[in-house]
Amino acid sequence: STSQTRLLVRFFTKPCCTLCRPPKYVIKKNQKRLGYEYREINIEESDHWMKQYGSEIPVVHVDVLDDKIDLKQLDSAQWDTLDRESTLFCMNRLDEKQFVEHVKHMKEVGAKNASRGKPEEYL
Repeated sequence: STSQTRLLVRFFTKPCCTLCRPPKYVIKKNQKRLGYEYREINIEESDHWMKQYGSEIPVVHVDVLDDKIDLKQLDSAQWDTLDRESTLFCMNRLDEKQFVEHVKHMKEVGAKNASRGKPEEYL
């Protein structure tokens, strides 16, 4: 069932990013209602993410979490997005309606994959 699908919303930002405040508000505001884990990533602390998103923040990833994924392990790892489909670029603004739809969509994707057995990219 979709309620079993674990989602992780990662917010890529850096200190003093004025564009980052409104999308962060949208993400935090909807967290309890939509039930996802939240991580904020300072791209300045990672060459990997700095290369990827240096000039594009704020960026949001909404990823389906496999049961085997341990969030503590994930925090220390260079965990790239599991699914390109999961990425939202919100340089101008993060439209709340679009964000909510996106989270619901990723929940459905996760539920579908779970019912078919685990696809390789989630292992």
